[in-house]
Amino acid sequence: MVYILLGVIEPIMENLSAQNWIEARKKDDDQNRYQSNTRELLSVRSELVAFLGGTDLTIKELLGLREGDVVRLDSQIDEEIIVMVGDRIKFSGEPGRTGNKKAVKIKNLIAGD
Repeated sequence: MVYILLGVIEPIMENLSAQNWIEARKKDDDQNRYQSNTRELLSVRSELVAFLGGTDLTIKELLGLREGDVVRLDSQIDEEIIVMVGDRIKFSGEPGRTGNKKAVKIKNLIAGD
């Protein structure tokens, strides 16, 4: 048998109600759920696309394209490129290489919605 003096328990008595225990448990559950969801979200993969430029072609020109043809784009060689995440423009950057792979160096974050 355990004896606890009333003077020891009295200052914390209101915190010992069943409702407080349930609310504390709910807060713990919410925090655990938040941490679990955060871990899951951080592992989601998203497509990143670096847009070098574009041009307008007639259907005749498009159908006439062959392997080895060069298509002139509307952007300058030293112009920063647009980098998209999903369907949203998020960064500007510059094209480059890393080893034998093509790469893009992120230069600026583009503020969005």
